[in-house]
Amino acid sequence: MNRMLTVIPIVAVALAACTASGGAGTPATEPPPATDRPSAAPTDVAGTLRLDASANGTTVTVAPGTAIVIALDANPTTGYSWIVTSVPDPASVALDSPPEGAYVATPVGSAVVGSGGVQTWDLRATGAGTTSIQLDYARPWESGTPPVETFSVTFVVA
Repeated sequence: MNRMLTVIPIVAVALAACTASGGAGTPATEPPPATDRPSAAPTDVAGTLRLDASANGTTVTVAPGTAIVIALDANPTTGYSWIVTSVPDPASVALDSPPEGAYVATPVGSAVVGSGGVQTWDLRATGAGTTSIQLDYARPWESGTPPVETFSVTFVVA
């Protein structure tokens, strides 16, 4: 009986941790909901234009010299990450980050395993012109498999 009383709280804690991290109710392919995500619309803060998933498929006009940050929810613990599949023309917009960007996990309690975060890329408007960037949310090793999600933005530098 003592053994049973010890197992019940352990199972309850494990189930709570699964529920808190998305558990079986959330497909592994979805980017996690971010609690500290960039603004829903493009925002110009101190000369930096921040774009998130709501900018997908849009055309954005920026002045030369404008810093641009793309921030997308990601969860690499599922094997999925954002991959740059179409680089902008550096004569108009330079990609200042590595193609894999930078990933920052969302802070969560120590009992939660596999939480998501935000993957970001730094870009800079360099000169007049029109160019675009495309990113795919996929597992890099699964060739021939379509991405779960895509993100693209066209930049008009004027």
